[in-house]
Amino acid sequence: TADTPRAQFASATGASVGLLGAGVFAAGTLVPAMKAATNTTLVAVCAATGSHAQHAGRKFGFRYCTTDESKIIQDPGVNTVVIATRHHLHAQQVLAALAAGKHVFCEKPLCLSEQELQWIISAYSGIAARRPALMIGFNRRFAPMAVRMKSFLASTSEPLALHYRINAGQLPPDHWVNDREQGGGRILGEVCHFVDLLMFLAASPVVEVGARAIGTSGRYSGDNVLISLRFANGSEGTISYLVNGDRAFSKERIEVFGGGSTAVLDDFRRLDLVRNGRKETVHSRWRQDKGHRSEWHAFARSVQRQEDAPIRFEELVCSTLATLRIDESVSTGKRLSVDTAAFLDAAKSTPIAHSSLSV
Repeated sequence: TADTPRAQFASATGASVGLLGAGVFAAGTLVPAMKAATNTTLVAVCAATGSHAQHAGRKFGFRYCTTDESKIIQDPGVNTVVIATRHHLHAQQVLAALAAGKHVFCEKPLCLSEQELQWIISAYSGIAARRPALMIGFNRRFAPMAVRMKSFLASTSEPLALHYRINAGQLPPDHWVNDREQGGGRILGEVCHFVDLLMFLAASPVVEVGARAIGTSGRYSGDNVLISLRFANGSEGTISYLVNGDRAFSKERIEVFGGGSTAVLDDFRRLDLVRNGRKETVHSRWRQDKGHRSEWHAFARSVQRQEDAPIRFEELVCSTLATLRIDESVSTGKRLSVDTAAFLDAAKSTPIAHSSLSV
């Protein structure tokens, strides 16, 4: 039944989910991952129109649907708010959910500005009781081949050289992601994924970034970007985010070198691990697994066990801040520092704009 909140569920049962946004990604990937988890209950879904909300509610078995997101955020039967709306709404919805005492799973990006990031840090740090789990949908670090790659690299004590090439494919210039107000552009909306995965593999935070766009006639909306990352442990990474290739070619390839070892992950379908002249190859037998189900399982388990989220809050802040600085670097042509500790300290005392809590 539309707009009818139900009774509260005990947190011990896991995540009782209220979903904000029911677009293509949520319907095709995120909700199926949640339905596959035994510790997740689909309580409510909110979409922009009543017909869309009702369709999603019936299709996936949510207990009720609505077009009023505040009804979900304030529902005592929802202990976890999942945010899959357009990017410009993420920060205010995260803040509202945290203020209501909910666990929060937010699809990337967390926010579109350093001001919004400061507000989120201030809100999260200001929670006096046990803090709820807060997570960004960085699924790639949960992919089985990425986990295997990190385990292989863990024995390397010297700094790593990491390169990540993304054949992203072109979007129409008028696509909402390219709108700076709604989507923030593809660097903020997508490159954060790849920054997080390189941080995960390097086992170190980003401390400096630099980025340049490849000059074009405007055909690619400035989306061909070459990025340099410096990590605290001395590792160096590059990200080539490209939209001027052929979509028929593989989308993602990661190469890591260090300590006499080489690891290459090709499109989450093949992993080559080479050390001491010996090569091990792992193939995906059935399907490409980018970690969506493992990611949700880990998050829902943290809610059920009342533990910290699977990705530390400081890491979420670092990857977000680094991505915001990458976007700035493209505009200015300058290399920029990423001092996460200093940013966290300064943001903890930042007053939150009252309007940012409105949903």
